[in-house]
Amino acid sequence: MTSVEETIKKWLDVDNELCELQAQVKELRESKNELEYTISQEFAKKGNDIYNVNISAQNSKLKFVKVKNVKPLTFNYLETCLTEIIANPEQVGAIMDYVKENREVSYSTDFKKFPNKKTKDE
Repeated sequence: MTSVEETIKKWLDVDNELCELQAQVKELRESKNELEYTISQEFAKKGNDIYNVNISAQNSKLKFVKVKNVKPLTFNYLETCLTEIIANPEQVGAIMDYVKENREVSYSTDFKKFPNKKTKDE
């Protein structure tokens, strides 16, 4: 086997291992979220304000916190906002066209794996 073939084989092995690990992480994250929901429901059933609950466990402090989640800035949202403050739809359209045409674009090179398509005989 040539050096390039060996390197490609190693790359494929690493890629396959990453896929397996990502699947495991996804399962763990889902399990953790389910457990978190169950814990919050148990405290809420007892009439506790979950944001005032502090738990000490395994050299850690556990508590519920509020996390601010902001939706991504989309073209539809931008157009809606502009329509609310600019009465002329042509101006809104011109601004939207300008923003779309002048976005910064960058390119990178990735090495990707594409599974072979199965034929009808398989």
